[in-house]
Amino acid sequence: MKKVVVDTNIIFAGLRSVSTSLREKLSNPHYRFYAPKFLFVEIFKHKERILKHTSADEDIVLEYLSLLLYYMHFIDESIISNAEYLTAYSLCKDVDEKDTPLLHSHLHWNATYGQEMCN
Repeated sequence: MKKVVVDTNIIFAGLRSVSTSLREKLSNPHYRFYAPKFLFVEIFKHKERILKHTSADEDIVLEYLSLLLYYMHFIDESIISNAEYLTAYSLCKDVDEKDTPLLHSHLHWNATYGQEMCN
């Protein structure tokens, strides 16, 4: 099973997409998806924006979200050791320090970064 770390942009794209290609990739049981817990909060924080940018009705989006969450493994950021956190932070601080939990997950789980799912 291939491990994939996903960020909010990929999940938002999957939720807004009417294309089945990305949605099929994101709900493929051959992948194990990982994301920091804050992704869950971000989805609901931006729910209205997601719904505004899709042609699907809210029930369809929520149904797909339920399926997506079934395949998602949320990582508790509190399990990040100080040393691992500092390594991840030093690698992304000049780009976007909010990506530290994503980068840590990528390194810790030896996972593919989810942006490759969109290709």
